[in-house]
Amino acid sequence: MHSPASRFRLIAALAASALLVACGDSSDADLEAYQAEQDAAVSEIADMLQDSYTPQPSTSATKQSRYQTEPDYQDHRSYESYPSQHAEPPIQREVIDPRNDSSGQSGRDDNRGVYYHNSVDWEWLKQPGGVVPGGRIYNETGNMNCSTGFLASRGERIFIITAGHCGGRGDQFYVEDAQGNWAYAGEMVESYLEQSADGSIIGADIGLIELTGNAQYSSTLPLDLPLRGWITPQEAQARGMMICRLGATTGYSCGEFDSIGNNGLFYFRSITDRGDSGGAIFAADNSGVWAVGVNSNVSDANKTLVGAMEIGGAIEYWGLTIHG
Repeated sequence: MHSPASRFRLIAALAASALLVACGDSSDADLEAYQAEQDAAVSEIADMLQDSYTPQPSTSATKQSRYQTEPDYQDHRSYESYPSQHAEPPIQREVIDPRNDSSGQSGRDDNRGVYYHNSVDWEWLKQPGGVVPGGRIYNETGNMNCSTGFLASRGERIFIITAGHCGGRGDQFYVEDAQGNWAYAGEMVESYLEQSADGSIIGADIGLIELTGNAQYSSTLPLDLPLRGWITPQEAQARGMMICRLGATTGYSCGEFDSIGNNGLFYFRSITDRGDSGGAIFAADNSGVWAVGVNSNVSDANKTLVGAMEIGGAIEYWGLTIHG
């Protein structure tokens, strides 16, 4: 793998070469020398993008002390919008959504790093008829909608990993089908949420809903993309992976990784809105699809910078095995 320092040197070389070319009084010898340096840098960048990475999938782990309130919240993110450089996603385009690719490409926003967005073909997530990643799940106790994250188990018990702000312990959840019929899904048994005084989410936002009702469920992502396991946001960032999300309000969208936040939060470019909270977030490249988090938060002023909560800590803390 190439170090960050080498990447900065390559960028500096490219920038210097571009500046020299723009200057009309540079000598031919200087231009040739910098052009050679530029060509070498471009070649090395191409090598970086093609570097192979052998993933280390994880599916279960032992319980660890993870979700304890931490006093340091200095990594808070502002939601001011800023442009990002356009680049093709690190995955063959037709793999993102093979059945509906043309619809999703029309929702691209290259200036904000959104590679793909498709809500039209995913309207059924509003009334999924069962528990499915990305499908709407209704908190009857709190009278609010969220989206289903990943399914996981511990022994004989089956859970939805979702956002903590989607409810409190003891809240009851239901799912609806296209005919308006409701089925009982289960009860929230764990909920952790770190908020500031004004209600902003500033850290851990994770919860578990135990499936104890009569609602049907499927742990498989509703895509032609089998889940290979789970990874951390840090690994997804290091590998330059595209981050995708499924949610009942805005459907399916993918974009570039943005940054790591506080106590499990991370940020990426996508399209999301209220009601998508808790929905499944996964990292993708040509090696496959890996569970990485659940939808946590977004600013009403900027729907293209998504705050997410990693799920690796939940899997470790509660000793879960993820399904999909």
